[in-house]
Amino acid sequence: MQYSERLEKGAVEMRSKGGENAKPDSQREIDRAVARALVLQARARGNLGEGEKAMALALRSYQVYPSGEAAQEAARWEAKAGRLADAIEHYAEAFSIPDARITDEDHRYYRKTLGELYTKLHGSEAGLGDLLLKAYDRTSQVVQAREELAQTARLNANKLDAFEFRLPGLRGDSVRLADFRGKVLVLDFWATWCGPCRFQHPLLERLKGKYKNDKEVVFLSINTDEDRPLVKPFIEELQWSDQVYFEDGLTQFYRIESIPTTMVFNKRGELTSRWPGFNPDHYVARLAEKIEEARRE
Repeated sequence: MQYSERLEKGAVEMRSKGGENAKPDSQREIDRAVARALVLQARARGNLGEGEKAMALALRSYQVYPSGEAAQEAARWEAKAGRLADAIEHYAEAFSIPDARITDEDHRYYRKTLGELYTKLHGSEAGLGDLLLKAYDRTSQVVQAREELAQTARLNANKLDAFEFRLPGLRGDSVRLADFRGKVLVLDFWATWCGPCRFQHPLLERLKGKYKNDKEVVFLSINTDEDRPLVKPFIEELQWSDQVYFEDGLTQFYRIESIPTTMVFNKRGELTSRWPGFNPDHYVARLAEKIEEARRE
């Protein structure tokens, strides 16, 4: 437990330092290290009799970096807790997802265990093949999304102009800041862990409502979370719009050290206003003023 916690802490510290460690390939290896540390913590917690904590850690590991090892660890403790349906789903993911740590022997074990659990729950293996196909489709999408994200980040890594960055969206789309040249562009950098962001959001939404019919002003919501799987459930819980884009190097490019940060660009793509944090008493009026100033420049 102590070893795995130190491993997680060290990997997270490397991720937060930026610089060379912010390069896409390094980032992926760091995410993999964090996920591995969480799997080890899950195994330790489970062996100590803390099954619920073990399941939570294994699922968190899968969110950070989806792997067969994380999926089977979650399935192991779900099965012990009697959650057979959940265990079957996660064993199917462990069976389907590419993972160098999963051996042929592991696959044989997953297949045997899947058959036993599925039969126990349904009386026979009828339908198990369909479940495995669905798991394969699901994990294939996860791997593809992970690779597309890494590829996008690689493309941004050598850009000298932030307006040429391509930012992936939560909906599966992407944008370039350059797509909005000729318009006043407002960037809102936020994170799920940021308390002030929750208070700023409704104020920003009020201002968006004021400009919703103004074709010359565009607002982009830029998420800065390291654990991106946290974003969708967060905005669903708070009923925020899912038109969110991930920063993919912008925070490092603009040396953003405080969240929230708001930036305003004029129609030529020049940064005209930037301020970290926000004052709830003056935020809407001040930002509206900066938008109008940028429009006139």
